[in-house]
Amino acid sequence: MLDAAAGRPLAVLGPDGALVAGTEVPDDPVAVVRSDGTPLGAVAGPGAPVGAAVLSALVAIEEERRQLADEVLGLYREVNLLYALAENLSQAGDREDLAARTLREATRLVPADEGAVAVDDGTPSIAAATGSAAPALPEDLTRARIDPDESGAVLVAPLALGEVLRGALVLRRRAGGFSAADLKLLGAVAAQSASVLERILEEERRSREAAEREERLRRQIEELRIELDEARQAEQVEQITETDYFGSLRAQASDLRRIITDRAD
Repeated sequence: MLDAAAGRPLAVLGPDGALVAGTEVPDDPVAVVRSDGTPLGAVAGPGAPVGAAVLSALVAIEEERRQLADEVLGLYREVNLLYALAENLSQAGDREDLAARTLREATRLVPADEGAVAVDDGTPSIAAATGSAAPALPEDLTRARIDPDESGAVLVAPLALGEVLRGALVLRRRAGGFSAADLKLLGAVAAQSASVLERILEEERRSREAAEREERLRRQIEELRIELDEARQAEQVEQITETDYFGSLRAQASDLRRIITDRAD
C-alpha cells in the first residue's frame, strides 16, 4: 500500500532502525511519529515523505480508536459502579447503616487514613467513622473540594439532593493528597447516598409524627378514663344516698347525735 501511495518501493524501519518491511535503501529516513511527537519508526526511499505521512495518519486513526474504546470502557465501568452502589446503599435500614455502607464503599474506591459520614437533619452529626479518629468536620459541608491539611489533605463530598444539603462524606490522608479523579468518584458515591438518605430521613420524620400522635391519643384516653371514673363515682354516690337504707342510717346518726348532746347537757 505504501509503495502504491509513494509510486516507488519504500523501506519501513522500526524504532531501533531495523528493517520492518520493504528493501533497504541508502536514502535518509523520514520519521513516523505519534500525535504527541513520539517517534515510532521511519520510512526510507525516494517517496519517504509520502509514506511517512501515510503511516503517521494511520497511527493517529488507531490512537483515536483506542481512546474512544477507553472512553466507552470507562463509561461502562462507571455505569456498573453506580448500579452496584445503588443496589448496596438502597438496602440500608437506617441512617447509621447507610453511613457505614457509604463509608465502606468510599474507602474501598479511595483509600484514606480517616473517614466520616455526617448527616444533617438540622444539625450535622457524625453517623459513621473509620480510622483511629474521625476527621473533624469542616465548617463548610456544602462545597465539594480538596483542602490541604498539614502534610496531608481532606476531601469533602456533600450529600446533597438538589439544593438541599443532607450531610457530607469526609476523608483524610495524613500524608499525600487526593486527585480530581478521587473527588469525582466520591462525588458519585455521595450522590447515590444522598438519595437513599432522603428516603430514610422522611421515614424517620413519619415515624416521629406517628409516635407523637400515639402519645397524644394515649394522654387523651387517660384523661377521658379519669373523667369517666369521676362521673361513675359521683353517680354511685348519688345512687347510694337516695336509697331507703341510707336514709335510715342518716336518721339513726341524727338520733345518736341528739342523744349525745342531751347527755352532755
